[in-house]
Amino acid sequence: MMDSMEMKCTECGSNFVYDEQSLALYQKMGLTPSGVCFLCSTRHRLAFRNDSVLYPRVCDLCKKQMVSVFAPESQHAVYCQTCWWGDAWDPFEHGRDFDFNRPFFEQFGDLFIKTKKLSLLNLNSTNSEYCNYTVGNKNCYLLIGGDFSEDTYYSHYAMHSKECMDTYWLSHCELCFEAVDCDKCYNVSYARYCSGCTDCAFMYDCSGCTDCFGCVNLRNKSYCFFNEQLTREEYKRRRGEYKLSNRAMVEKAQKEFEAFKLKQPHIFAKQVNCQESSGDNLAGCNSARNCFDVYFETTAVSDVFLAGWRLNDVVNANHIGHGTELCAQTAFCPSSNRIIGSLTTFNSSEIWYSYDCHNSNSLFGCSSMRKAEFAILNKQYTKNEFGILKDKIISHMKETGEWGKIFPKTLSPFGYNETFANLIFPLEKKQALQFGFKWNDHDYGTHGKETIKINDVPLDIEEVTDDILKEMFACETCGKNFKIIPQELKLRKKLGVPLPIKDFLCRAKDRLKQRNPLILHHRQCMCTQKHEHHAQGRCSYEFETTYTPDRPEMIYCDACYKKEVY
Repeated sequence: MMDSMEMKCTECGSNFVYDEQSLALYQKMGLTPSGVCFLCSTRHRLAFRNDSVLYPRVCDLCKKQMVSVFAPESQHAVYCQTCWWGDAWDPFEHGRDFDFNRPFFEQFGDLFIKTKKLSLLNLNSTNSEYCNYTVGNKNCYLLIGGDFSEDTYYSHYAMHSKECMDTYWLSHCELCFEAVDCDKCYNVSYARYCSGCTDCAFMYDCSGCTDCFGCVNLRNKSYCFFNEQLTREEYKRRRGEYKLSNRAMVEKAQKEFEAFKLKQPHIFAKQVNCQESSGDNLAGCNSARNCFDVYFETTAVSDVFLAGWRLNDVVNANHIGHGTELCAQTAFCPSSNRIIGSLTTFNSSEIWYSYDCHNSNSLFGCSSMRKAEFAILNKQYTKNEFGILKDKIISHMKETGEWGKIFPKTLSPFGYNETFANLIFPLEKKQALQFGFKWNDHDYGTHGKETIKINDVPLDIEEVTDDILKEMFACETCGKNFKIIPQELKLRKKLGVPLPIKDFLCRAKDRLKQRNPLILHHRQCMCTQKHEHHAQGRCSYEFETTYTPDRPEMIYCDACYKKEVY
């Protein structure tokens, strides 16, 4: 086994390296590395996931109105959740024989266009129609990828949270606004990397804090104002000078906070209880290499984004976990095992190059299957027939050069501008088309129908009346029209935060800009303080970090950071 393999990405032309672990994982699963770098392959898979652009349309089976990730003019037949999971249609109706005179992806594409598509994934939810990739939510609106939350709006990945809005990656939070990567927080706004904080605003990398404002790197503090310890009375007076119900005051505070934050040390990466791992936002990982947003009981994974919870032996994948193992070139496949080249496959095992197949086993090249097994191109076989034909198809794909690659971009049922890829890796239409992605010119919003300009609305939410619910706004960034819904106005008043000046997706893009790109850079600790491991001069410790060398932040190694913060 080689120690590593240097490659030039066939997509973007950048140089990258497959390390010993990733090569071993590919070999373990009988695959040859595709020659596509982590960023390009992740973007490629994410271009198959429309989670945030939702359309009203009619179910093609029951003819009832529904919400769907597929635009009304989509060429696919789309069923509502009740119909798709029901027994009124046969997933095997378009099954076909495999033709060894044709490439696999070409044959799968012919099948894929015929099979029935699920409108969206929104399971066991109550009064939460406009949510996707979710389960167990109540009274939520445009909550994407979040589970078991209540009265939460315009957020991505809010788990077990209540009355939160405009957030990304929350867990067990309540009354939080514009919070990113936070857990167990209450009444916290404009925060990042905060845990166990209460009644705080404009916070970064703080834990266990109460009644703090504009603070960075604090632990178990109260009544701190821009890291200055105050008495309760003085804190209340200083805090009262910032009325965050007023948009102009929020913008002023944001500018001051960003300037203050740059003066404080930043740890090179967020890694908690990790061993032999590289990447950012990792917790409870062992041998997680070049991984991002990977959590808890994870072992031997490489090139993985947004995954975890008992994840083992996985390479080049995203949005997977909850007991998943032995997967490669895979996305959106929780609670599944031995999955190769497949997308959106839940609670399944031994699935090769399939799409939207759930609670199934032993499928190859299948689409839109439920509780199925031993099928190829949606045609049923016996167990023995399946095994023989599967091996022949793999050999055929190796000959055609398809084995180990991702589904072609042209098979995505979505335009790049509809997908999660465009939130993480934004592209203009010309760029997307140059990379081979599709683009949907359908205007999924409206333009030019605004009835009021944001400058004509009171800056302070306390001065806004219910009449605002009748108005239509234009997003400051993209120009799309949007409205304020009643439950949103009620929560904004409760939280004391101003009306938005951008639509949901543009706000989400701004929020994601707080997170660094999914790429590591080799750097040296910038600390010049006197610490035990470097009594004088600059610390010599080197590391891999998502902070580029030209960034203005002071980036510290773990030891120096802890000396300064704890």
